[in-house]
Amino acid sequence: MKHITLLLLLLAISARAQQTEGVVSYERVSHWSKLYARMSYLSQEEKDRALNTWKNNDEWKEKMKLTFTADQSQYTYAEEQGQTENGDYS
Repeated sequence: MKHITLLLLLLAISARAQQTEGVVSYERVSHWSKLYARMSYLSQEEKDRALNTWKNNDEWKEKMKLTFTADQSQYTYAEEQGQTENGDYS
């Protein structure tokens, strides 16, 4: 009986020992044509013009980082000011 109680106590302690902090890196993708299509204050002509403007370069990607602890979280850009991997400047 003592062994079972000890085993249950150890399992309960190990279950509470979860890590509640970390960093998540991800890529945020925006599609300009979809953003313009949802803008209710634009006329259909303006939406079509935006679609034609962005049709070849519709996707915008940004590297983002989420840092979190048990009490707080923070979203930031993964790269600070300077040149990115593909040669663009941010």
